[in-house]
Amino acid sequence: LFTHVVNVAMLALIIGRQLKLSEDELKDLGLAALLHEIGMTKLEYSIYDHNSQLSKEEWEEVKRHPGYSVELLQNSGSFSEKVLTGIMDHHERLDGSGYPLHKHGPNICYFAKIIAVADVYDACISRRKYRKPLTPRQALKNLLGHSQLFDLEILRAFVSAMAIYPIGS
Repeated sequence: LFTHVVNVAMLALIIGRQLKLSEDELKDLGLAALLHEIGMTKLEYSIYDHNSQLSKEEWEEVKRHPGYSVELLQNSGSFSEKVLTGIMDHHERLDGSGYPLHKHGPNICYFAKIIAVADVYDACISRRKYRKPLTPRQALKNLLGHSQLFDLEILRAFVSAMAIYPIGS
């Protein structure tokens, strides 16, 4: 989980720089990306670290983690609305197929749209107990094959930024 959030934060910042976000926006984006999975700590470890397909009940619990994340962070009073909304919306998809609120296109926070691309890419290239990782090329192909789910401007920025990094870097 730690490695995943650090990877997602770095990828989100690469995308943010490619999109020419301001320094303040990059700080908020990086913070949202680093904390986007903190709600997973409220789940039983066996749900996160599973060997096979989740049960329906386990999957429903996983879908609550964005809300858990915001709840944990809101109580501190230290995070901007942009950061909290970026965390809450990071599993939403443009076509409304995401979770937890099934938001559509323009109703999804811009930071969340960036985090979503970074999150899916990292999930694809990361080893899981139940599957082998995809290569970076396969992961990009996967993202582009589901382009209706993601903001095209963000996908273009990601592909453009990743092209300058040699495979394995």
